[in-house]
Amino acid sequence: MQNIGLITGAVFTDYDRDGDQDLLLSRAWDSPVLLQNDNGVFRNVTASAGLSKYKGWWNGIATGDFNNDGYPDFVVTNWGINTPYQIKNGKPIRMYYADFNGNNVVDMIWAYANKNGDYVPTRKLSHYNSIPAITSQIKTNKQFANATMKSIFRDELPRVPYKEINTLKAMVFINNRKGGFVAHPLPIQAQMAISFDVTVADFNNDGNEDIFLGQNLFDVPSQSPRSDAGRGLILLGDGKGHFTPLTGTASGIKIYGEQKGAAVSDFNGDGRVDLAVSQNAEATKVYLNQTKKRGLRIRLIGPEHNLTAIGAAIRLIYADGSEGPLREIQAGSGYWSQNSAIQVMGTSGKVKGIQIRWPDGSTQTVPAKPGQMNYVITYHSNQSN
Repeated sequence: MQNIGLITGAVFTDYDRDGDQDLLLSRAWDSPVLLQNDNGVFRNVTASAGLSKYKGWWNGIATGDFNNDGYPDFVVTNWGINTPYQIKNGKPIRMYYADFNGNNVVDMIWAYANKNGDYVPTRKLSHYNSIPAITSQIKTNKQFANATMKSIFRDELPRVPYKEINTLKAMVFINNRKGGFVAHPLPIQAQMAISFDVTVADFNNDGNEDIFLGQNLFDVPSQSPRSDAGRGLILLGDGKGHFTPLTGTASGIKIYGEQKGAAVSDFNGDGRVDLAVSQNAEATKVYLNQTKKRGLRIRLIGPEHNLTAIGAAIRLIYADGSEGPLREIQAGSGYWSQNSAIQVMGTSGKVKGIQIRWPDGSTQTVPAKPGQMNYVITYHSNQSN
């Protein structure tokens, strides 16, 4: 963790289904990080998992079994494609950083690639008054308009450190069950505003995992427009890794403020997962789910040292032998948020049983009873491994 970078979100998940909790991190100006738990020692497997090539302005991160194969996938929020910060001419955005004027403060120069492939500073000349390499040789805006990072720093440029962003789209990463992930951008509607929180739940109780995005950012530099095109977005999953966005009229969610955190809980106990969304400098919004179908409310009671069974996983078994998505119980996910430990599991058919894998690796299957919505399942140390 010594040089892990700027962490924006974290979630524990057993991505390889070996019985222990691995760690996923989202980072700004870098790729997501996957730390594999190897008997209590965490090993960085980001590159071998196929994640290191996706360098973004990642914000929130959450897991969900989006293709119903019993393995956790994950979703990460990003800055989207509707801000002044865009990838141009097929080359990444760069941020050069160093103490350019020797005052023990790190300065930053954002740059993009021009048509010739040369990196040029993004901001106006007046923004760089404290950087001698610029002020000593460039006196007019016309000169600055034709300057490149190479012409400004000359032979020193290779020694100036930088970070890169090569994708700005919010993405789902599907677990290939071989230790790696395959990236898929979310639909275009999810890319029209900066997104922070990402919450995974089955909002319509159809037995497939859905996604909620908290959006917008108002705290931007004075010369940049604020990101306010989002109203909070629900994306319905099809159980195959694909998502369909709902309009605000269809979902009932229209939040015009700066949304940051969000969490789900069936707080009225009706078998439908409800949603709470925080806003910066505005009231928290609470939405009561009105979907017609009810799901199963499942509460796990773990051992004395872990009563809410953090680290356990639940999966529904259907009468035809098929299985629903894997749902993990976690202490925190999304963007600085934590969902209820009581799970609401939607169904796509007649449920035969509820399969639990407890945090210690033991397993248990509880028969489902026709018409029963509430289940309280208690851990017993003699469960089978």
